[in-house]
Amino acid sequence: MITIENIESIPKEFLLASDIAPYLKSDVSTIIYCAKNKPELLGFPVIVTGKLVRIPKHAFVFFCKFGRPAIDYNLLAAAIDQIVQARRLSIDR
Repeated sequence: MITIENIESIPKEFLLASDIAPYLKSDVSTIIYCAKNKPELLGFPVIVTGKLVRIPKHAFVFFCKFGRPAIDYNLLAAAIDQIVQARRLSIDR
């Protein structure tokens, strides 16, 4: 049985569907299909380039351990406001 620790020890930054399928108890072709057609169903980020599907290892491990990261929309809005204000100041100069 493959564990998340086994996946963490894989010496690659990007994983393939074949690397994670046993851990997810899923079929490689199902992971690839979802990555290409409905990546939001997977819950972890994927990179699709033509026929190749790659999964950032650190993001996948984070997802498996903690789930999707929560977004603090108030904090995000404040950060966007700061960026907009900074750009306005640089344009006004």
